[in-house]
Amino acid sequence: MGIFILMGFLCWALFKFNRPSKETLFSFLWILFTLLPVLNIVPTPWPSVWDRFLYLPSVGLSIWVGWFVYGVITHARVRQKGIQAWLWGITGFIFLVIFAGMTLDRNKDWRDNLTLWSKTLEKQPVGASSWAISGNNLAEAYMQRGEIEDAVQLLEKIHTLRPSFFAAGMNLGNAYAAMGNSKRALQVYNGLLSQSYPVLVNSEQEENKLLTGKAETYRSAKLFYNLGVLYREMGEFEKAGEAFQQSLSLNPKNHFAYHGLGKIYLKKKAYHKAEEALRAAVRIKPDFVKGYNVLGQVHVHLGEIEKAREVYETAMNIRPENKYLIQNLGGVYILLGEFQIAAEIFQRGVQLFPENASLHYNLGLSYQRLGELNLAKAEYQKAIDLDPQNPEIYNNMGTISELEGESLKALRWYQEAVNLRSDYIRAQINVGRMYIKMDQYRKGASHYQSVLKEYQGVLEGRPEKDYIVEQLQTLGVSPEQPFLTKK
Repeated sequence: MGIFILMGFLCWALFKFNRPSKETLFSFLWILFTLLPVLNIVPTPWPSVWDRFLYLPSVGLSIWVGWFVYGVITHARVRQKGIQAWLWGITGFIFLVIFAGMTLDRNKDWRDNLTLWSKTLEKQPVGASSWAISGNNLAEAYMQRGEIEDAVQLLEKIHTLRPSFFAAGMNLGNAYAAMGNSKRALQVYNGLLSQSYPVLVNSEQEENKLLTGKAETYRSAKLFYNLGVLYREMGEFEKAGEAFQQSLSLNPKNHFAYHGLGKIYLKKKAYHKAEEALRAAVRIKPDFVKGYNVLGQVHVHLGEIEKAREVYETAMNIRPENKYLIQNLGGVYILLGEFQIAAEIFQRGVQLFPENASLHYNLGLSYQRLGELNLAKAEYQKAIDLDPQNPEIYNNMGTISELEGESLKALRWYQEAVNLRSDYIRAQINVGRMYIKMDQYRKGASHYQSVLKEYQGVLEGRPEKDYIVEQLQTLGVSPEQPFLTKK
């Protein structure tokens, strides 16, 4: 119907002034042909009501309006009737003001995604495809602002009314995962899989099993990737690995899936497999910084510190202001014994991220290794102010106090570290050692015996256990017997 009205208006305009008009013909053909792709002549599942579809057609309308006003003002009949040009100018100006006001009012809706999609959603019929798409975009805006509950409420409604709308279902699963509701996220993801594959869930006992089948689109690869991330967060690493492998079978160029698989192998201490997966990720996407970051960690676990340095240097050339890369590259230089270079890296880090406690801590550690104890203490104190719950900072402050000959102060620092994390064995050993250093042998022996008893499982197979037993033997006691005298 719209096309017939447009064509009728075109015919009227062509002969309005008793002569054909090239300007009118051009303008309305422009409008017609730029609207044709979105007139939904051939029905599609996608809406054709977005105002952006009028951007190009409005050029033709603007040309025609300008020509029409010019034609009216200069037409002979108009002049003969004594109608002044200024009257038409005022009329045009009024319309200009009206349309400009409408444009400015609409521009307010574009100030951010939340406002834009909220306003757009209000104008869409509930249940229509345009309503679902607008609602999904609004939910994404909610999630970007951290308003996950609002996103879930909206996405649940969309998913109920338009269950075949894959993007909204995916976002609903992601939102539940972000809320920590892993069970509901898993239900949503598996529900989406059952739409894309033959339904293989035949009983309640099998409802959490991975669904398998042949994918027809990359969206299924993305879904399996999200499922893998969810399983990884749930601690189900075998299922996570299967999901990432399934994602890669559907889309072998999914560098995110290789990254996820590499992290699973790293968690399982399969370091060479992790390296293979992560190198595949950065080969597919050479600027994939997250891939380099985990690959460097793999080399550190393999003891290949120089290779780790090369990986982090490569990543730093891509994104020099990434705080995680700064952290890891500086840490590698500490492992290499290059404390001055490490300090310079962390100095740059605290300049870029002054509120990052870890960077201040590592800068303090670099200074401590360089023997700059006052500078180290200053950085440790900044780290404590930013993160007062990190026991390692207190332990290192104790080490500095001990180096400065302040045994009682060192003991207090070590005790504070233990109070924050009782299974921090290094700090526990330091507490016992300080008691002995201060000639409080009974307290030292009792402390060591308590540590052996309470953290037997933690200490099993670790060199710290041998150290504690050796210290007790030096004091003339066994791990079980009460302290009698110092040998």
